[in-house]
Amino acid sequence: MKTKLTLIRRAALLLLLSALNPQLSTWAQTTAFTYQGRLTENGAPANSTNDLTFTRYTADSGGLTVGTSNVVNDLAVTNGLFTVTLDYGASAFDGSER
Repeated sequence: MKTKLTLIRRAALLLLLSALNPQLSTWAQTTAFTYQGRLTENGAPANSTNDLTFTRYTADSGGLTVGTSNVVNDLAVTNGLFTVTLDYGASAFDGSER
């Protein structure tokens, strides 16, 4: 009986700790993702702040746009490299080839 009571107490403590710690809870996956790119100006790596628009298409050329374009203003580019979070919405990831 003592062992059973100890197990119940431990389980209750574990449940309490997991409820209080948000890092232990489950996170839902979103459609946002991180994109890392390289930008050159006149053949040299860019070192500036830029306004960029990211758009998805159904084909390499002549395709239709998919989802909402992402406009990113004042994006810092250092040594030609940048990182941005993009989100085209759930309709852009329906399993079709892109």
